[in-house]
Amino acid sequence: ARTNMPTLASESLWAELRELNGQRDVMEAELAALSEALGADNMGGVSGALIDSEGYPRADIDVHGTRTMRHRLACLNTDHKALMQLLEIKLHALHMAAAGAGLARDNTPALRTVAAVETSPHLSHIANGGNDSMASFARIASVTLGSPAAMAGLREQDEVVRYGHIDATNHDQLRAVARLTGRSEGGYIPLAVRRDCRMVEVTLAPQRWEGRGLLGCHLVPM
Repeated sequence: ARTNMPTLASESLWAELRELNGQRDVMEAELAALSEALGADNMGGVSGALIDSEGYPRADIDVHGTRTMRHRLACLNTDHKALMQLLEIKLHALHMAAAGAGLARDNTPALRTVAAVETSPHLSHIANGGNDSMASFARIASVTLGSPAAMAGLREQDEVVRYGHIDATNHDQLRAVARLTGRSEGGYIPLAVRRDCRMVEVTLAPQRWEGRGLLGCHLVPM
């Protein structure tokens, strides 16, 4: 019975991972919907002033609706960060449990579980300590000195794995990146990039600066 404990543990952990990943999908769908809704003409965007030059609520937008959505967005971002940390902890535990069953035959449920995790398009970005991530969808061809991209710590040849809620499955030939960047002026976008075979997380703040655009870097599709 003792030899079956790692296998049983890994199967239990895999069930937890699938549940957590389902929560992640729901959360990111709501994040995307909120960002899209805040970009509507009658809303105030993800960030930006909600009062006019005289100190009164702006009459051209739904101030109350904007504040409500921004609050929900902030709460979701906090919850999303905590969920991703929990996913990473559970996945590390899964690897440890599978390693305990490593002496069993190759087709044990424990080892099949690890293989399933590492090929899952939604969990692979945190597999193997974050080094074996999902496919990159863009490469940073250039970064201008003093730009928002440079201030965030982005470098040439970084490969973009996640740009806010955008990844290799939904970037729409980078058009989704452009839309999110425009909606996020004055706000923040979390990025995950692959650099020298390791994952690096940065926070990008799209904004007007002395150069062109809001970022100061050139992305090319991969």
